[in-house]
Amino acid sequence: MRGGWAFARVRQAEIALTLAGTGLDDAALVEQQGEVVLGRKAEAVRQGEDLGQRLGAITAGEAVMAEIAKVLDCVQISPVRAGQAAVTWGIDGIRDWREANRAEINARAALFREAMAPLNDWRVLAAGAYFAYVAHPFPDVPAADVVRALVQERGVLALPGPYFGPGQERHLRIAIANVAADRIGALSERLRGFTL
Repeated sequence: MRGGWAFARVRQAEIALTLAGTGLDDAALVEQQGEVVLGRKAEAVRQGEDLGQRLGAITAGEAVMAEIAKVLDCVQISPVRAGQAAVTWGIDGIRDWREANRAEINARAALFREAMAPLNDWRVLAAGAYFAYVAHPFPDVPAADVVRALVQERGVLALPGPYFGPGQERHLRIAIANVAADRIGALSERLRGFTL
């Protein structure tokens, strides 16, 4: 089966609309084209809100891709005027909110780094808008065991590094986006003296 990829920033319902635009149901698509694969990565535009924007990927046979391309042309190349007006307003209209949000996110990441700095055995490898990736100081202990002990003994929730790929047993991912600043600041106290 020959196929192709279509990438577009679409609303959640537009992927379903794209398939509906082919005149075929899912079972017919699978039967006639071999396979249709839909993928999407959800990213909320505002912290705590889901405004429905998605980055999507579709792969399918040529006939289905031709139909999908027709819908995407209308959605992406010729968006409705109301949508264009909203986007135009949003570029300037929420600039203050974007700047305040950016400053808050940067402050959280900096606060996390400050909280971890006194803990010489823990290393912050990355701290971004939503998560921090750290190396834990227990070389012979699986990351899942470190996470379990952190939750049970210190009330610190993290995900083991191997969830994100092989060779990550010495790493943990800690969410910082929705944690209050005072709780981020208390992290060094929670981790101080933690042993396995």
